[in-house]
Amino acid sequence: RLQRKVVRMGTEGLLNIMGRIGLIKHEMLESRKRKPVVCLESSWMYTQSGGVLRVFPDIGDKVKANSVMAEVHDIYGNLTDEYRAPNDGIIIGKSVNPVNLTGSRIVHIGKIATAKELKRDFPFAVEQN
Repeated sequence: RLQRKVVRMGTEGLLNIMGRIGLIKHEMLESRKRKPVVCLESSWMYTQSGGVLRVFPDIGDKVKANSVMAEVHDIYGNLTDEYRAPNDGIIIGKSVNPVNLTGSRIVHIGKIATAKELKRDFPFAVEQN
């Protein structure tokens, strides 16, 4: 299943990067001039049980450690599991299918790089928030 909005954002991002470094001629749209977020690590969260999955954050949302990411309910609407963020980060992927099997993906959380990590690994990068 393709998420058109995410595909469009990714395509625009790649075009902006290629234009910025001179690979192609491309004018960056004023509305798209956001500072990039760099993640050097990421991890997926997975369900421990099946049921109806409800994921709360959207792609691009910043999350705090221990904040509620998702809930799983049985077919009668009873809460069976609650999933919390293991660390601070940004949502870079999420499940959009409410039909959930044991071991299904919930969210993909990126750990936002610190200024020190960026300077070490990407000395040419712009600072992030």
